[in-house]
Amino acid sequence: MKKNVLDTCYRILLGVILGMFVLGQFGRFELEMGRAIYFQDILLSLFILLFSFQYPKRVIHAIRTNILLRSLIFFDLWIIFTSVLFFHNDVSQLLTSILYLIRFNVIIGFGLTLTSLVQQKIVSMREIRIGVALTTVGIALAGLAQYVFFPDTRSLVLMGWDDHLYRLISTIFDPGFTGIILAVGCLLFLYRFLQTRSYFYPTVLAFLVLFVSLLLTYSRASYLAFGAGVLYLVYLYKRISILLILLLFAAGIILLPSPAGEGVNLLRTASANARVESVQTAFSGMGPLQALIGEGWYAKKQINPLSHSSAPENSYVFIFTSLGIVGVGLWSQLVWRSLQAVKWNSVVIVSCVAIGVHALFSNTLFHPFVLLLLVTIMAGNGPLTQKLSLPKQR
Repeated sequence: MKKNVLDTCYRILLGVILGMFVLGQFGRFELEMGRAIYFQDILLSLFILLFSFQYPKRVIHAIRTNILLRSLIFFDLWIIFTSVLFFHNDVSQLLTSILYLIRFNVIIGFGLTLTSLVQQKIVSMREIRIGVALTTVGIALAGLAQYVFFPDTRSLVLMGWDDHLYRLISTIFDPGFTGIILAVGCLLFLYRFLQTRSYFYPTVLAFLVLFVSLLLTYSRASYLAFGAGVLYLVYLYKRISILLILLLFAAGIILLPSPAGEGVNLLRTASANARVESVQTAFSGMGPLQALIGEGWYAKKQINPLSHSSAPENSYVFIFTSLGIVGVGLWSQLVWRSLQAVKWNSVVIVSCVAIGVHALFSNTLFHPFVLLLLVTIMAGNGPLTQKLSLPKQR
């Protein structure tokens, strides 16, 4: 009876976590000195703690033997080492770095916990996939409502967010990060159509909602990410006809309304210049030592008046400038182990392709909502290899 109750708790928590995902920034609580915590951070931690208390031997064994966890631990230790090295005289900056690291680990830990629950058949892959689909569609519907009833979001600048006019930002409050979530959602539905050749009316409608919403973000990085994902599907299925999706998407871009505002101008240069400036600022002052070990996790070096970003507008530059060549190597190993763990699943790969391309233009890889979406997709599209599986609890 007790186990059945706990199994139900996991499902309920998973549903609430994905529901909080759709709420986006409305689930954010501001702390002092510009720091914030999301309600989903608390729920994710509770999810992991519940599993740890129920299966302590599994967790201990995984920490000792799981090669993916080992890669994560090495990556964490390097972040802690460099942060203490560079910020030991700045308690506030050190605390900020550690808090970002804790959130990162909580999200990764949630993905690993959810995967273990799938292995034990407590949560099914189908449930996770449906949850992911509903979450992305929920973001799209919230975005469409915002676009119709609240198209002028420039007042959000008073709260520290970027100002946008006639752009779909949904509950994430950012067209770029909203765009990549919608792009991944579109690709997941498109993959399902190609895999099953089933065009059930509600799924087609959901795809169209995501498709139109993605267009209305006016996010060029998200457009490129979606295009890269479609091209991967062309390569995967060896079907040129899939390119028709890109032609429809291009036609949609051409037919987009062009109301007032710089943000809807797809030839705008201000945001591109700001991204270049953020990268140049990140590289400024770096010497041989910094190139080797970095300058610290989320070092206060980024100055970009056009963005609220706390890191360079490029995830790969962020990793290199924060953690150096050593950190890049450890991060690459972590990514490699993660892809090995899911046996290079095509759904995971197409999601990674899109997010990886988008990461060239924003710090997408470490955005909490994008990272949470990715680990949930990975948990729902395993299976893990035997080498990474956990022993049965006695």
